[in-house]
Amino acid sequence: MKESRSYLVGISEINSKDTSLIKGAVMECLSDCTVKGGEFVPLHFGISAFDDDSRALFDIPEVRAWAEQLYIVCPFILAIVDSPTMKWLVPCIADIEIIERKKKATSWKMNPKTEEQFIAHVLHARDTVFKSIAKSEEEHVRLCAEHTQRYNSIWSA
Repeated sequence: MKESRSYLVGISEINSKDTSLIKGAVMECLSDCTVKGGEFVPLHFGISAFDDDSRALFDIPEVRAWAEQLYIVCPFILAIVDSPTMKWLVPCIADIEIIERKKKATSWKMNPKTEEQFIAHVLHARDTVFKSIAKSEEEHVRLCAEHTQRYNSIWSA
């Protein structure tokens, strides 16, 4: 059974754009796979600072700025996170358009002008990371397929 890797990012990290906790978790995850020969486990992380805020995380400028900084220092981050993390992280870093605002959920879509480029970058990063940690071509294919499932799940929920 895969061991979960979960992290919470607090207000001080958000306000200072400090991505070191997640960057450290990413490096540990990749090291466990490459150096120690462990099994890849997607990272899960959330933002604990805005639980009482009614806005979606992507509507909070500080969260977007933090997420954009994370994407700069770890451009392959979307390849190694789980579906729940991807669901809030993608709209924080992608160029999105709001479709409809509701109290509990805001519908959005990627800007069609930048969607293809964004997805191409995510897939390139995914392939690069998984090639570096896979022990065989079969494992690389499996990891890519699992990522595709996680990525596709954010659109169907």
